[in-house]
Amino acid sequence: MSNEFADKGDKIIYETEAKGFNPGLIVLLVIGGLLITFLVGNYILYSYAQKTLPPRKKKPGDKIIYETEAKGFNPGLIVLLVIGGLLITFLVGNYILYSYAQKTLPPRKKKPVSKKKMKRERLKQGVSAPGE
Repeated sequence: MSNEFADKGDKIIYETEAKGFNPGLIVLLVIGGLLITFLVGNYILYSYAQKTLPPRKKKPGDKIIYETEAKGFNPGLIVLLVIGGLLITFLVGNYILYSYAQKTLPPRKKKPVSKKKMKRERLKQGVSAPGE
């Protein structure tokens, strides 16, 4: 069984076993946390509406006006909590991914300096290049 890359002379690099958290798992956990926060927020809003709003009886042409006292949580507070939960989940997930990347990824490689730039630097420092 031959490899199509081996025929071209390319190097085959085998990845070693990763240490630490799997980035795919972290992304899945963050998305799951966002989804759960969204669903819980919607459930709270739905249960709040079920408790506070009276059942609707519609008749054609009737205007229905209900005056009820607010019971339970403030809907604005619930929305604020849901958005805050989403934001905190997002920030914590990004921090976990950042710290994981800092531990596992190799440092960035610097761009190779061209011979022309090296020559310029040597001239600035007062060292003449060999052969000049």
